[in-house]
Amino acid sequence: MNKDLILITGANGQIASQIARDLVKEKNLDLLLLYHHRRDRLAWAEEQDSVRCLQTDLNDYASLSVLLTPTLSKCSGKIKLIHTAAIRSSDANSFQDSDPLFWMEVCSKNLIMTYNILRVALPNMKNGSRIVLYGSNVSKTGLANGSAYAAAKAAIANLAKSIAREVITRDILINVISPAPVETVLEQDYKGEYLEFRRRYFAKYKEQTPSGKLIQIQELADLTKFLISNQITNITGKEFFIEGADQ
Repeated sequence: MNKDLILITGANGQIASQIARDLVKEKNLDLLLLYHHRRDRLAWAEEQDSVRCLQTDLNDYASLSVLLTPTLSKCSGKIKLIHTAAIRSSDANSFQDSDPLFWMEVCSKNLIMTYNILRVALPNMKNGSRIVLYGSNVSKTGLANGSAYAAAKAAIANLAKSIAREVITRDILINVISPAPVETVLEQDYKGEYLEFRRRYFAKYKEQTPSGKLIQIQELADLTKFLISNQITNITGKEFFIEGADQ
């Protein structure tokens, strides 16, 4: 029986690592987990025969292609791509106080990483393959003191909508999950003033949303698994805003 391949970027992240742990329980799947620097949340994967972890720089198209193409081209089943990797504006400056080079770096790298992984993966995808890109609800609301990140996420959502029109005839579906603030341990990934910025942003969201809650990682994992499943046949080019309720 042909085995599907689940390709996850940013796999060491709190959301992606939970998705990977959920998927490894399913039969007839291989997982290829891509990480950049840290892999502390992937220690469990070392004991799994169906899981490979690879360190890579998604901003380097040439090396990414060399690293992934042999594996992707040999996949006998469908490729399911879950792209969660992202970088944020760690300076938390307003637009008028932003550094032009750093602003451009944050904006461009988020978009380039997405382009690169899609450009490498798509030519190797068979009919029935699925793609989920992770965006953010800031593509709808904007983000004060984070305009570069917000602009990139809006661009990624539109990229998905454009690609969806090109690959639908191959039964390849691509969608975007754009969550509001997610219940994560901020101290594990951020520090200094940017950590305080994230804390303030999350607290403000909880005050404004009717539920008073953040989005749960398991909610995102379950939706991701649905969007890469064979249960859907015509849901594509959509951006799913995951929020407690309209603020």
